[in-house]
Amino acid sequence: KRILYNRLMETERRQKHELAARILEELYNEDKSHEEELIYHLERAGEREKLFNYCVDNAYRLEKLKIRDGAIRNLEKAISIIGNSSDIRAIGLLIKIGDMYKDDGNIDGSLEYYTNAFDVSVKLKDCKHRIDALNRLAEIHYEYTEGLLDMKLLKARIYELRQEYSKAFEICTEGISLASENNLYHKGRLLATIGTLHYHAGKYEDAKRKYEESI
Repeated sequence: KRILYNRLMETERRQKHELAARILEELYNEDKSHEEELIYHLERAGEREKLFNYCVDNAYRLEKLKIRDGAIRNLEKAISIIGNSSDIRAIGLLIKIGDMYKDDGNIDGSLEYYTNAFDVSVKLKDCKHRIDALNRLAEIHYEYTEGLLDMKLLKARIYELRQEYSKAFEICTEGISLASENNLYHKGRLLATIGTLHYHAGKYEDAKRKYEESI
């Protein structure tokens, strides 16, 4: 079978794949289980636009079934069909893949795709997707910083209980330097902890100042 296939002229191969794709397309509305085979024949037939649409459709179907690795593979294939940096549709798909990685806890993967989406949106002057990508990047940064500050507070509390006040003070100072205007709660807690450390050291005026700053 493979030998006969290899002997066929390129045009004949394409025609056979086109025929197989048409037959599978007719079955598609009733039975999605043939989608992978349909995608295969569309690819061999050179039906790029149809191939793109079915890859995207298959990706969302797999996502609903919680088969995220398969969904990501289909979206990546769809992006490769239309070109990563030449078609505006690729940007939305890059963001979608970033969302899937984020949902799975793969922060490095999500950052890579969000950053790629942002870069392509700048190149293609797509303001909407540029904002979407930036918002997602900012959200990851915020969540990462929040988690880091939670850890700083916990470590400072542990060192305080151990009466290792200098280490607790150092950790609180590091945490405050990381905190931004979006982390006022954590910054207040860290300042209050420094106030407590000053109190333990008998520096009551310094303690009072830090307590006031923390409010």
